[in-house]
Parts: sequence; C-alpha cells; structure tokens
Amino acid sequence: MGWQLIRILLYGFCIWTGAFGSATPVSADDTARVRAERIDVAPVIDGVLDDAAWQSAARITRFTEVEPSEGAVPAERTEIWVMYDATTLYIGMRAYDPDPSALIAKQMTHDASMVSDDRINLNFDTFLDDRNGYFFQVNPIGTRSEALIENNENFRREWDTIWYADAAIDDQGWTAEFAIPFQSVNFAPGGSTWGFEAERIMRRKNVKSRWANYSHNRSVTDIAGIGRIDGLNDIKGTGFDLKPSFSGTYVRDRVGRDSDRLGRPGLDVFYRFNPAITGSLTLNTDFSDAPVDERQTNLTRFALFFPETRDFFLQDSSIFQFAGLQNENGLPFFSRRIGILSGRVLDIDAGLKFTGRSGPLNFGVLHTMTERKGSQDETRLSVGRLQLNVGQESTVGLIATEGDPAGVISNNLIGADFRYRDSSFAGSHILKADFWFQRSQSSHTSGREAAFGAKLEYPNDRIRGVLSFSEFQENFNPTLGFVNQVGIRQYYNEFRYRWRPRGHVLRTIDTGFVASIVTDRDANRLGSSEVTLKPLEIANHAGDKLSLSFIAAQEHIDTAFQLSADSLVLPGDYRFEQFSIKLDTANSRPVRLILESRWGEFYDGRIVRTDATVELRPSSRLFLSLFVQQNDARLGVRFDGSTRFKGDFTQRLVRMDLNVGITADLSWTNRIQYDNISDSIGLNSRVRWEIESGNEFFLVWNQGWVADANRVAPTATQATAKIGWTYRY
Repeated sequence: MGWQLIRILLYGFCIWTGAFGSATPVSADDTARVRAERIDVAPVIDGVLDDAAWQSAARITRFTEVEPSEGAVPAERTEIWVMYDATTLYIGMRAYDPDPSALIAKQMTHDASMVSDDRINLNFDTFLDDRNGYFFQVNPIGTRSEALIENNENFRREWDTIWYADAAIDDQGWTAEFAIPFQSVNFAPGGSTWGFEAERIMRRKNVKSRWANYSHNRSVTDIAGIGRIDGLNDIKGTGFDLKPSFSGTYVRDRVGRDSDRLGRPGLDVFYRFNPAITGSLTLNTDFSDAPVDERQTNLTRFALFFPETRDFFLQDSSIFQFAGLQNENGLPFFSRRIGILSGRVLDIDAGLKFTGRSGPLNFGVLHTMTERKGSQDETRLSVGRLQLNVGQESTVGLIATEGDPAGVISNNLIGADFRYRDSSFAGSHILKADFWFQRSQSSHTSGREAAFGAKLEYPNDRIRGVLSFSEFQENFNPTLGFVNQVGIRQYYNEFRYRWRPRGHVLRTIDTGFVASIVTDRDANRLGSSEVTLKPLEIANHAGDKLSLSFIAAQEHIDTAFQLSADSLVLPGDYRFEQFSIKLDTANSRPVRLILESRWGEFYDGRIVRTDATVELRPSSRLFLSLFVQQNDARLGVRFDGSTRFKGDFTQRLVRMDLNVGITADLSWTNRIQYDNISDSIGLNSRVRWEIESGNEFFLVWNQGWVADANRVAPTATQATAKIGWTYRY
C-alpha cells in the first residue's frame, strides 16, 4: 500500500510534464536471458574467436535497434557468446559489417572516451540490485575502457580493475574477446545470476542497438531492466590483491632556486572477505600518476568544482554517494577534500576502507591520515555510510563524517537520504525522487547548521522534467564536503520536449527551459535568478547539433567582489539578458568543431563569451584538440574606497591536448594549459605503459611557466617515474 501511495503522489508530476508518449511495459517474464556455459579450458584472449571453447558457448543472436528507430531490427547482425570457468567470465562478440574497411576506430588510449568509434559496451549488474554496475568497452582495434555505474546515473571512467580484452577485424566485420576475472568485481555470494546488457554502436551510421533494453529512455548508465546471465555456479571471487609501488621524483623550484630528489615506496592491499565485501588499505600513497585537472574560468563569486580522479577513492565510491548530489552545492562528502588543501597536494600516510553489501544493506567506512607538511599538521579524516535497498530500485541511507582537512576546527556531519526510483513507470518510463537532510557541527559555531532538500525528476527521452528545492542554513559547514553558498534557499526547474521526426535529415528536435532561483532564508528575498530558454536544438542523423538559447538573469549583490584583478562588482541589484548559439559537429568526423558564442548584458555592462574547440583524429595513433575560451567584459570604471578598478577585463583560457597511441597498452598523453588569470602555462606529459592488466609503469613530467606581458619564464619542474605491480592470490 505504501509504494502504491508514493506512485499516486508522484503521478501528478508527470501530468505537469505533459503526455507520457507510447511505451511498452516490461515485466519480469519479458526479461532477456542467456545461460552461460561452463568450460574447462580457457580461450586465448587475442580478439579472434577460433578457440575450441567458443564452440560450446551460449549465444545471443537477437539485437534490437535503439537509435534511430526504437524497436527496429538492425540492418547488421551482432552476436554475443557467453561462457565461464571457476575464476573468469568470458564474453565473445561478432559484429557483422558489409564494409569492414569503413569501421571507425580512432582511439588507442586505454580509458579514453570512445564516443567517436565503433564499439561494443557490456554492462553487468552483479548484485541484481537494479542500481549499480560495471561497464566494459572495446573498439575494433582492441582499445579498452572500463567504468563504474553508480545509482543508475553516475559514470566513473576513472576507475580501473584487472581484466583482459582484444579485438580483430576480418572480412565479415570485427570480433572481440573479453575475460573478466570474478575477483576483479564484487558480486552477491552464492548468486548464480547477474544482470547483463550488450550494446553495439555502429558509428559511421550512428546506429545503436542492444540485446535487452532498447528503450530510448534508457542510457548506458541505466542498469534497471537489463537482461540476465544465468548459470554462474561455483565461481571464486575472494582473495588478496597486493600492489606495491615505487615512485622517484625530481622537483626543481626555479624561482626559489631549490631542487630535491624524492623516492617514495607505497603499498595498496585489497582483500575480498567474500565476493561482496572488500577491505582496502593504502600506505604511503602518492597520486603523481593521476590525470591533471582541467583549468576553468570563473564569472561568479562562488567556488568551482573539480572531479575526483584518484583510484583509491573511486573503488566502491557509489556506496558513499548521497541523495543524487554530484557536482553541486551541499555535498556532505567530497573525497578531494582528502589530500588536497587549497590547491596543495598532501600525501596520504595511510588510508583504510571497508566496503560491501550484505543482502539489502550497503555499507562503507573510510579513514585516512594525511602527512604533516610545513605548518600543516597530520589530519585524521573519516566517513561512514549505510544504505538500505527498499522496493525494486529505491534506497534509504545515513552518512556521517568527522574531521577538518585543514586541521583547524573540530567538525562532524550526519545526514539521511531517501532515493525513490521506478524504471517501469507508466510502461518503460523512469521516475525519480530524492529527499535528504544534513546537519554539521563545528567547534566554533552553534545553531543554524542544517541543510535539506528534495528533487523530483522525470528523465525520459520525449519529456524530461526536474523540480528541486534545497535550503542551507547560515552555519552549515561540511568540511569534508563541498559547499559554496550558505544562508540560502535554492529552487530549480527544468523542462525539455523532444520530437523525433521521420525522414532522412533530422533525428531530434528539442525545446525547453532551465530556471534557477536563489533567495535568502529570512524573507525569501531574491539573491539571484537565471532563466535559460532553449527554443530550438536540432540534431541530424550523423550527430551534428545546432542550438539557440536566451538567458535572463538577476543578481542582488550585498558585498562587493572582484571578477578579476581589474574588475569590481559593487553592491546593488542587476538585471541582464544574453543570447547564445552553439554548433557541435559529430565526433565521428575526422575533424570535429564545437563553436559557441554568448553575448549580451552583464551586470551593468556587456560581455561576449566565445568557446571554440577543434578536434583532429587523423588516425588511431594520434589525437589533437585545441580549446580556446575568451570572456570580454566591459563594466566601466569602479571605485572602492581609494582603489580604482578600470572595469574592463578579458579572461582567456587555452587548452591543447596531444595524445599518441603507440599500442593499445602504451600511450603518451600531453596537455598544455594557459590562462591569463594566473598568467601561467602548465604542461602535463604522461607516458602510461600497461605491461599487463594491473601492472603499470608511468613517466610524468609537469612543467610550469610564468607568462605575463613581458616574459615567458620557467617556474617549476617535476619529473616522476612510477611503477606498480599487482600480485593476486
């Protein structure tokens, strides 16, 4: 009765969004299934399906088109072969193609996005919880990528594990082989059935087809409603992974004329008590091999968000996710608070994590100790999370954190959340709702330390709608989380309607709007608002897009703040309007262009913002991209006491990537970034050699320069060599 009442209450939200559109209900009896065959002799993973073991594998031969025509029979056949032994799951794939020479495979860097390529994607729901899963991907030249899928929405490509795959092109199309050790993923002990989905993308025709779940409403991150692999009996998923590492670093400060040579041994230990519960220990850890952050410009008075990229924190990170909050104000736990303080990197002396699932209960505990560095004392930081699966896809949970990364105050936080999700609402539509509450407690404050919110979402293909509300009291302070504005109420509304016209020119036509309002808590006085009307976005069958937008904004400023060294925004009320046009060509093209221009009023002046991206894919071994962003603002002369601000400013950001794929396991990636806010240039050059899955060697060179109007001069150099080797028992 309770779940029926929730469905009835939420049904009115979908009436607000409009019609449901046609949909085919999916029942348990309709679920696609395959029974894996057990083998005694493992195949050689070389991409060619010529081993005798494949002759006895179970086969999937029926795929259904998702794009462009939902429910159609694909013009080109795809077959999936499934088998296993005591330690490993094996998946084979044959993708028929009448013109193998036209296959698109331009990516040869492990873990890079393959959106430009032909590819096969595999999803596994190893706990059959319709919430979380594992993603594995291969293109026709054997380039691999893996990711975590969290709560049917987050896609964590930064995650790595031990697995094997290869591919080969022949006169019938292309083939691929996957070997996924059971010890590399968590799964329900004693369970013989996993959720499974296979998705093929034929890039030059922009055609997507799947085995089980072919609804337009489902993306690659949707685990609910996928098919099943049965028959996985007596499989082994327990044991130790020991990964010692050693890094040698040379650091030279050219400004202070100082240099140093550092050697740092480290150790990561992973122990699976059973296939569902993992203990992780990291000692003397450094993250010198982690990808470098993308620089960002900031036209607001609030902090920017940068995502997590470090392996230790990504393992089982879905358990620590709270209320669907991702990169927004009010995250109770944000792992980048650990080991990164005001842009400075603090190595982790020790970290312990205990995560797992037991029946409907998900749990996680994380405790770290960061190094003492200069005036920064050693800090101990902890987070704990409990989450209970309720209903088919919903959860209720608790979170607690303790510690201040800066070591200045005593701080802790408690929070509770309820996440409702129904992927078979009114057929195959998705309906979601989130409700959450948090309260921090700091040694220097008392009272008004709470935050709470709710969100209702209808994230479907034809109609997408979102309504949300949140409130942050004045002293709310999650020191282990992310917050950039307190003492406010936030309101958010989003709506989009999509047409799929029949014909050979346009695939989709979208129209909609996004509106956000921020008020104070005392009298709901307006602090800021922004309404973006999106009257038109069109996409053709190749994937090219053109969109138009109109933005109307209001800001109430209580305290003057600087947008740049030369520009000041004074207290007052501001209204401004802007226009935007964006062209995005298909990423399957050898040359891709993304051009966006936004212009109009800005506070009491004007601004022109230009973003331009050029991507070149001349071959699978070479990728080049150039991104340029420029904000030209004219605000006029301002005075703040005795200080004169000329008002006009130009923000410029340039980012260039050059990636060289030598083999599918050896790559050289380079990123150089410049911005005139810091007047600096940064180069990150990274060689990654995956000697074998789990065994890696890195060479990383970071070089900085000061680049002002008068000179370009080196400031700091850091060169690191790091090797890590995994011993599995």
